[in-house]
Amino acid sequence: MTNSSERASYRSIRWLLSLSRFTRILFAGLFSIFVALALFPVIDYIWLRFFFSMETRVVPALIITGIALVMYLAGWQLIVGAPGERPPARKAIIWYFGVGLFAIALSVLMIIQGYEIIYSG
Repeated sequence: MTNSSERASYRSIRWLLSLSRFTRILFAGLFSIFVALALFPVIDYIWLRFFFSMETRVVPALIITGIALVMYLAGWQLIVGAPGERPPARKAIIWYFGVGLFAIALSVLMIIQGYEIIYSG
């Protein structure tokens, strides 16, 4: 059973890596944007609750930007690679896509919840 699940995961990794370079760049960019959107309320709440001062009000935006940049660079390393080459198939690609898809789902749920709050009264 483990062997067949490993084959299926490597098959999906190979499929993801067979997409065009432009599509893989879009995935990396979208995943980094959605990670930033998903983490924004959490980091903002923690910063406002425990660390806020007028001199440090820009720090949450810098933290979120740093995390999004790390996500983009990880995607570039894992799924985009250098021009003319295909990155090797690694298990980390599945984790990267899992985190990215989770961030998209979480962001969509937060947007729906926001609309619900706005238009429920």
